[in-house]
Amino acid sequence: ASPNYYALSFWAAQHTSPDSLFMIPPYGWSTYYLFRAYAQRGVLLNGSIGEVVIADHDLGVRYYHVLADIAPLYARQVDTERFVRVAKKYQIDYIVTENQSTQSLNLPIAYQNQSYTIYTVPTSTTANYGYYLDR
Repeated sequence: ASPNYYALSFWAAQHTSPDSLFMIPPYGWSTYYLFRAYAQRGVLLNGSIGEVVIADHDLGVRYYHVLADIAPLYARQVDTERFVRVAKKYQIDYIVTENQSTQSLNLPIAYQNQSYTIYTVPTSTTANYGYYLDR
């Protein structure tokens, strides 16, 4: 892992609540495998664990549905509203994006380095980011 990856993880460990939940890219140049260990924070859907759920049908179905919600957000440019809707569905506190991607969200930046950005998911239903969340 790169120094920026460690910095991302250690920032999360030091500046967020232990019960925070992070939405991370399910695929990409980093697997985020170690993020959970270094940050000591929960993550929604690490793509590298897909093979683990094969042994349990119900868990596999749940994994598939979560992946179907999350993967398209990171696969192409989508608007901030769509990211926030999915984040709220899974009670996500923070969204992590890779700076080499084209994703740039209209949300408060909690942390950023050369490789990663962590956005804070708004807690109110009416945000000051130009859209209404409950439609």
